Amino acid sequence: MVFNESEMLGLAKDGESSSGGEVDKETSNIGIEDNPGKNVTHEEHHNTEVIQEQVDEVVDRIDEEVVNIDNLHDYNLAPDRERRQPKALNLELHQLDIKMTFLHGDFEEEIYMAQPEGYVRGAKRSTFDLCVYYKELSNGEFIYLLLYVDDMLIACKHMDEIDNLKKLISSKFDMKDLEEVKKILGIDILRDKENQEIFVSQRKYIEKVLERFNMGGANPVITPLAPHFNMGGFAMDPKKAASSYRCHEHERSSLLQFKQSFVIHESDSAYSKVSSWNGSKDCCMWEGIDCDEDTGYVIGLDLSSSHLFGSINSSSSLFRLVHLRSLNLAHNDFNRSEIPAGGLVHLSKLTYLNLSESVFYGEVPLLEISHLSMLSSLDLSESHYLTLNGSKLISLIHNLTNIKQLLLSDANIDMPIADILENLANYSSSLTTLDLAHCGLYGEFPGLVFNLPKLQYLDLNSNYQLRGSLPDFNSSSTLTHLKVAYTGISGMLPASVGNLGQLIVLQISDNKLSGHIPSSIGNLSLLTTLDLSDNNLEGEIPSSFYQLKNLESLDLSRNWLSVVDLEMFVSLKNLSFLFLSYNNLSVISSFTRSNTNTTIAQLKILELDSCKLTNFPEFLRNQTKLSELTLSNNSIQGLIPISVFNMSVETLGYLDLGYNSLTGFDDQSAVLFNPRSKLEHLYLNNNKLKGSLPVPPPSISDYDVSNNALEGEIPPLFCNLTLLGDLYLFDNSFSGKLPPCLINLSTLYILQLEGNHFGGTIPDTWTNKCNIRAMILSENQFEGGLPRSLVNCTGLEILDVGNNQINDTFPFWSATLPELKVLVLRSNKFSGAIRDPDPYQNKSRAIFPMLHIIDLSHNSFSGPLPHSYFQKWDAMKVFKDQEEPAYLAITITNKGASREYLGIQTSLNLLDVSSNRFEGEIPELIGDLIGLHSINFSNNFLTGHIPSSLRNLSKLEALDLSYNNLSGQIPQQLALLNFLEIFNVAHNNLTGPIPHGQQFDTFLDSSYEGNAGLCGKPLSEECGNSKDSPPPSSIVEEEEETGTALEFGWKPVVIGYGCGLVIGIVVGHFVIHRRSVWFVYTFRIRPPK
Repeated sequence: MVFNESEMLGLAKDGESSSGGEVDKETSNIGIEDNPGKNVTHEEHHNTEVIQEQVDEVVDRIDEEVVNIDNLHDYNLAPDRERRQPKALNLELHQLDIKMTFLHGDFEEEIYMAQPEGYVRGAKRSTFDLCVYYKELSNGEFIYLLLYVDDMLIACKHMDEIDNLKKLISSKFDMKDLEEVKKILGIDILRDKENQEIFVSQRKYIEKVLERFNMGGANPVITPLAPHFNMGGFAMDPKKAASSYRCHEHERSSLLQFKQSFVIHESDSAYSKVSSWNGSKDCCMWEGIDCDEDTGYVIGLDLSSSHLFGSINSSSSLFRLVHLRSLNLAHNDFNRSEIPAGGLVHLSKLTYLNLSESVFYGEVPLLEISHLSMLSSLDLSESHYLTLNGSKLISLIHNLTNIKQLLLSDANIDMPIADILENLANYSSSLTTLDLAHCGLYGEFPGLVFNLPKLQYLDLNSNYQLRGSLPDFNSSSTLTHLKVAYTGISGMLPASVGNLGQLIVLQISDNKLSGHIPSSIGNLSLLTTLDLSDNNLEGEIPSSFYQLKNLESLDLSRNWLSVVDLEMFVSLKNLSFLFLSYNNLSVISSFTRSNTNTTIAQLKILELDSCKLTNFPEFLRNQTKLSELTLSNNSIQGLIPISVFNMSVETLGYLDLGYNSLTGFDDQSAVLFNPRSKLEHLYLNNNKLKGSLPVPPPSISDYDVSNNALEGEIPPLFCNLTLLGDLYLFDNSFSGKLPPCLINLSTLYILQLEGNHFGGTIPDTWTNKCNIRAMILSENQFEGGLPRSLVNCTGLEILDVGNNQINDTFPFWSATLPELKVLVLRSNKFSGAIRDPDPYQNKSRAIFPMLHIIDLSHNSFSGPLPHSYFQKWDAMKVFKDQEEPAYLAITITNKGASREYLGIQTSLNLLDVSSNRFEGEIPELIGDLIGLHSINFSNNFLTGHIPSSLRNLSKLEALDLSYNNLSGQIPQQLALLNFLEIFNVAHNNLTGPIPHGQQFDTFLDSSYEGNAGLCGKPLSEECGNSKDSPPPSSIVEEEEETGTALEFGWKPVVIGYGCGLVIGIVVGHFVIHRRSVWFVYTFRIRPPK
């Protein structure tokens, strides 16, 4: 179908012009080709009132997506007749697509599926269309913006005006620039600028529909359009139409062969673009394929997010598509294959290459890529398995002088940053986008990169070894995004930052900035995101912040800033995210209950932790859209007002009021049973709450009331919390039995009840639907046996029942739990020999395959040490260097000497069987457990020699063998244990010289007391004058007097990264920290900022 461009401009509906002109009521009989999303009939009639209602609803939906575009830039509805005159012809037409659609909820089907408004009595054009905007330019010409949900078209004569508008829109949304429009809403668009015509066709869409219903060879029938319109092609020169989209057979064959070389991982929620690659002879109709309009050659291949799995080699049929200009294979899984260097050299016409996040492996073939001289965009970002050779990268920069976008984040470059940036400054004057985040770059931060004349986007985040300070910025800078978080930058934030007038995003968090925030920051009128968190900034927050009218997210947390009055944010009407936590900050609020006309914008996230608040800010009453509110670590006292829960009842999902002095609720019933509540995470820990356990709303997933003064039993209503995942009730005064229905919740992941008065038996009703990961019941009064049905909980990682009254034998059945990492049975009434879980010596059978910490101390276990278990504790046979931040600090105390461990992940291995009745010798195979950090065999009846194989435990830090009947000498090889800080063999029957050198020169004589046959330092008895050894002392008597020599106390520390062990507990007093990055992944909990 053919439209004259002057008529196309008339498709925009009439409205009030920018000059206040009259509304144009004229309609025209423009023929419109069927749209796949709309079913048009001619009989149905909508009156004006119905039309207006539908239009209003559409406008409301669109307003949610294009916030402030009309306010900020005076876009008016509907061009009038003057805009349709021939002087507006020859417009450039470009397309944008919103990557992350801001469409929440469902549209009413009638808006899009029923007969659209305006298509009445011959399909006359409606007098209303609020999806078209225009703006008059200074030269009297116009720029047009056309919206359809998440698709946008921009029409204007001048490309610079189009580029400016693209930049503006991209500052508000995550946009994908599709450049000159070729296809929209299933409609192919061709331009004939010479004759000022636009050609539109839905041939691809129609053929896809026919193929889906096996009607590809059916004869055409009469259509609602006039009979002379040809639905099978373009209304243009037949020769031109035939050549425009008929792909070449050899390219079609190559594409099909390429498809067949992969496994397609599709599911109900996933769709691969290559699914359309069959049946049709014209490959130009396939999804993801773009063909040249004149030659029919494939020039564009976009298979991003197509769920491809497999490898690509240099002989792949892909590289026969030698006319390709654009290749996008992002977000697939190429199974750690290398980027095919030999194949890429055949694609010499490439201008765009995107291989991001596609699981390629090895060294990037930069030399081959550097021969693609026409390349303007190279995206290898989020490629964690790729490495880049420094010198080859420099060569690439020298060769690709037309490069505009260079995205290499997460690739391992490992070279001085100055080498890259200085070469870019000298050779890449066209560069607009540079992403080198998390690339292992180091060295002094060069300011030369800011001299690149067209640079708009710079991301150097997470290059932790950078140093230096920010340079002075020029007012001519084109920067819109500056991201240098986690880079070690120090010094002051220069006042010249105010010169970056085009800046939209400024992120300098987690550095070493000091001094004051310059007031010139108020000059950044386009700024939407400002993140200066985790620095050493001090002083007041500048009052110039009120000038940042476009600011949407402000993060100043974790600095040393002083007093701030929240009223200063009143003018920031777009502010949605405000983070002020953990400063030397006194937050005050000038808002009063009577002053309801002046308040902060509707926030989505507000974090005011550790801000010296003494009450709930009054302005919270007017907040109706909060999804997250944290007020922890303040001094808020008294009752929690009902307004805190009702202010954003339908949106609030995360509420943290921990570490205050709250005593209860002013209306507990209203809080707990509001059916409209969407609250999922509620933290009331470390307050002064009294009375019975509050029942949270049914939507709750994580609930923490630990460290309060609550008492009584767990209410039966907890059994109705069908979404409950993590329950923290530790350190209160709860009592009664554990409700069996709570155990039966299939959603329960963490149950932490230690430090209460719960009693009775632990319910034995665990089923194969059990999903629990950590069960911590220590320091209660549970009795009876350990429930064997726990064997059904195959995901269990932590089991702690220490300090109870459990009377049972060793739970040999727990040895089959495949994920169990921590087993604590200490201080109970367990007894008997530890039964061999594998009496038939099945070597393939795993026994505690993941166990890292086992504490059986203070029970009545007897018999020999469990040799068969030692043989199969595979997780303790490997030592893993601690490369990531720890989950816990563990303090091991040995008679006044303490050692704090910060490595409680899969890298920490502890074995404690102290204060039992084990007998026999310590097996030599203990030396196979080379991952052990601590061994405690004290207070038993062990005999024989100290095994010399202990010398193999090169990472051992604590060894306690005291209060046994060991004899012989201390192996001299133990002096080689460089990390040994705690050593105790007191009260045995040892003889001979004490090893000396290294760590043994630091141990006190108390480590050897009660061994009359020992000699040498630090004892006063010199070797060669030893006396007869007295009989061994009574172990039982000594134990009653001294207790266990080695004691464990665990405490939580700041949680960092990590991705393996569920540890975050205490032995005797474990605490699972709910906000670690690992817990976000496993338990879907938000990490701290």
